[in-house]
Amino acid sequence: MLAPIESQEAALGTIQTLIDAAGDEIEELSVVVGASAGVSYSPDHGITVAELLAAADRALYAAKRAGRGRARVAD
Repeated sequence: MLAPIESQEAALGTIQTLIDAAGDEIEELSVVVGASAGVSYSPDHGITVAELLAAADRALYAAKRAGRGRARVAD
């Protein structure tokens, strides 16, 4: 979860930076990690923590269906 941010574009930029960093190979372990993210905003996608997490979860699965290493915003 991110603290309040200036814009949705700023949030997606931060999230994409995290996704890209997660994809860096850890050479010492010969491991490659990937990540996808689902994003929800209050009050657009809910007010309660449960509502926001549910919306972010739906967006996460949409991101995974679109191809790994992506972020999607809830609709």
